Formats: sequence, C-alpha cells, structure tokens
Amino acid sequence: MRAMHSGQPVHGAIMGVHRPGHDEAGEHVWLTVDSVPIDFREGRPHRVVTRFAMITDARAVALQSAASGHLHRLLIDHAPDIAAWQLPDTTFLWVSSSSKSILGLEPEEIIGRTAHELMHPDDVAHMRNDLAAGVPSSRTVRMRHRDGCYRWLDVATQVIRDAAGEPAQLRSAWRDVTDRVEAEQERDAAARMIRSVWTSSPIGIAICTATGTIEDANLALCVMLGRQRGDVVGCTLRAFLHPDERGRDATIPRADEGRGPHHSETRYLRPDGTAFWGFRTTVALDPRIGREPRYLVHLQDVTLRRIAHEKLLHTASHDALTGLANRTAFDENVERTLKRLPPDACSGMLFIDLDGFKSVNDTYGHHVGDMVLQAVATRLERAIRKGDLAARLGGDEFVVCLPTVDDAEEAVVVARRVAALLSAPYDVEAQTVEISVSIGVTTAAAEQRALLVRAADRAMYRAKSTGNAIATVRAEGEGRCRPSAGP
Repeated sequence: MRAMHSGQPVHGAIMGVHRPGHDEAGEHVWLTVDSVPIDFREGRPHRVVTRFAMITDARAVALQSAASGHLHRLLIDHAPDIAAWQLPDTTFLWVSSSSKSILGLEPEEIIGRTAHELMHPDDVAHMRNDLAAGVPSSRTVRMRHRDGCYRWLDVATQVIRDAAGEPAQLRSAWRDVTDRVEAEQERDAAARMIRSVWTSSPIGIAICTATGTIEDANLALCVMLGRQRGDVVGCTLRAFLHPDERGRDATIPRADEGRGPHHSETRYLRPDGTAFWGFRTTVALDPRIGREPRYLVHLQDVTLRRIAHEKLLHTASHDALTGLANRTAFDENVERTLKRLPPDACSGMLFIDLDGFKSVNDTYGHHVGDMVLQAVATRLERAIRKGDLAARLGGDEFVVCLPTVDDAEEAVVVARRVAALLSAPYDVEAQTVEISVSIGVTTAAAEQRALLVRAADRAMYRAKSTGNAIATVRAEGEGRCRPSAGP
C-alpha cells in the first residue's frame, strides 16, 4: 500500500500476520515485504509487484518477544488494577497507568516512593509482617488518594528472589475495593446495631417460624416469661399463655408481607404463678432472608397500662363512694343482660330509698353519712342473688335488677331480704345509726325492660306514702309474670 500511494519502491518492510494453525488459536508469523510500483499513468502507479518472505531466523524470536511485550504493556495499562514492580523495601520501580484512576496520581508521582509512604499508618506494620514472611501474600490496606482521603485496596504481593535466594524485587497488584469494604462496614454496623437492639431492648423479641416455633429469643423476652432461653427456644408463645387465654389464637397469623403488622393482647403465665398482659406485634420478615418464612415478634409487658385502663373504666362506670355501678353502667348492664333472655321471660326491679337519711347527715355529719352509704352498699350486695345487678343512682337511692324471677312473689321475697338487712342498725364510729327503707317492686316481661325502672320508682313512692317498707306496682306489659299476693 505504501508503494502504491508513494510511487516509491518498498524494500525489507516487516509485517506481522495471523494464520490458521494446528488448533483454534492459530499462530502469528512475521514476513518481509518488497514492493515495486509499475504501470505508471499520468505519473502515478496503477499496479505494484510485491514479494512476501517468511522470517524464520533469530529475528522472528526478537520480533515475537517485542510484540508480546508491547501487548503485555497494553493489557496492563488498560487493566483496572494497578500493577507494580518494587524493591524489597516497597520502593516503586514501575507503576501502571491505572494509578491515575485509583489514587489520582500519575505513575511518575509514585515511582521512587515506598508503599509505606502512601499507606495508612495502621496498616504499615501488617504489610511489613507479610513481606518478612517471604511468601506470596494478600491483604486489604488503605492507600492515600491525591485528595487526602484513603481508598481501600486489595494488594497481592509476590517476592522475586535472585540466584542466591535473596529477595530482589516485589511484583504486586493493587485492586480498588473501596465500595466493597464500605458496603461491608455498613452491613457490619447495621448488624451491630441490630444486635445491640436485640440484647438491650426492654421489649421481648423473638424470631419465629411460620408455625410459631421460637427460633431465637432475646434476654428481655426470657425475663418477661420468667424462663431460661433454653426453655423458650423451640416452644411457641401459645405454650406460655394463661389458662384462661388458651382459647385465643396465639400462633403466628397466616399473613403475607402485604398485610402489615398483626397485633394482639393476651395474658401470659410465668412458672411462679404470676401473670402479665402482653401486647404482641408480629411482622413477616423479608422473604429474601432465609429459605423459609420467618416472623419477627415483639412482646411488650402492658400490665400496668392494662390495670390503669381497667381502673379508669371502673371509675367511669362505678359510684366512687360505694363501688356500685352508676346509673349509666347500670342501664347498659340491664339492657345487655335482658337482651339475652327470652322476650317473655319475667324480670323484676327494686327501687330503694333510705328513709330519713338526711337526718343522719345533719345529726352525725356527712362523713358518717358516707360510711353508712358504704355499709348499705355492702349489705345490699349480700342480700341480692348471684346474677342480680345493683347500682347507686345518687344520694340515698339505690336500684336492683332481678333478671329472672318466676313471678312477682319471688321479687318480693328478695325485697324483704334487702329491707331486713338494710334496716338493721349500723355501728359507725362508736355510734349506732338506724335508718329505714322504702322499696318499690315491679315485674315485667324482659322485653319491657324500659318500663321496669319507672314502675319500680312509682312503687317506691307508694311505699313511702303508705308507710309500708315494700310496695308493688304492676308494670304495663307485665306479660306472663304472676302478680304478688302482697308485701
């Protein structure tokens, strides 16, 4: 081609070609080229005569060696890792051009310096120990970048020895693994944080299988359950439930990741017989973690909160002085109880008023009056039957619901027992206080519950006006309740 373009003969040019060989790789051979231009037209050659001759003498070996060296340098210079030759004291003799992209330094800026000069001080001693061993070594070290920051590099070093067996040079390769090391550091930091949460959290934590079997439990959970770790792992939370809670499902819910956390609140029993309320949160772990579904369970002791809540509910629904249900709670309890009865069942109601109670306050003081009211409530609960509902409506008025009675006569029997107990003298602060009661009694079908209190109230006023302790009033819609023969 040169002869054609220049119009001048070419003699002794050398050309390398690749030709098929005995295997798929083929072979590289060298040729000498002689080319003479001919057939000139308008001063330019139109054809050339060329002779090719294969080089087979020592020149072929030299050419092959030079080509291999050139190819080797190309591979090294374009490799992502740093390749280097060093003296035994780590002084760089030659460095590949990758130093620019990895450390921000040209090879010329590194040659003549020791690796220890660029290495983090904490890594120098480890590197020296590796070299002193005199065997091929690999280590991850920190090397200073031009910007002053350190990059993490994997360095593999091989000792080249002279004829006497003494270290003559080092051959080393340096690979930038900063991203990998920093990712590992973040992973390890996250693992340490998780372990810290696991060990120091006051909340019980467990890893469970899909069937609820506990695979691991932290100290807080074991302390909460009053058991050693070996007695917890391998069991299910169901095994630690209070007997009254066994009917409730304490297994891991059948949930996938899309349903979010599952919450429940149940009682658990410790080996010493003490119970506690636990609020449990269950979440499905990422399915990529492990081969089988796993669940993370948090168990928090909420006994104090539960007690406080129950106290609050009790305060809201009970009379503060006597502890009996207040009007609101009484109405709700009566409605709920009578709704469960057959519509034509017979129910009774007692409306109780303490006669002359005002004089007790006036004579003995309100603190004595309060103590009498408390005693009245205690006696009232003793007088009524199991399942009957008692309440203080306010002041000196009380009411009792008899959910089921055979007839009005049975309601009167209960009223007589109440009257007898409440009318007995009260010993309060070394004083005897006597009061009497007026009780209105009424009965009606359970479905007529709205009429019961009003009718009992009328009956109570009839008892007051007649001077009788007990009076009955027939409620509208009394239904199948047989009337009383009288007090």
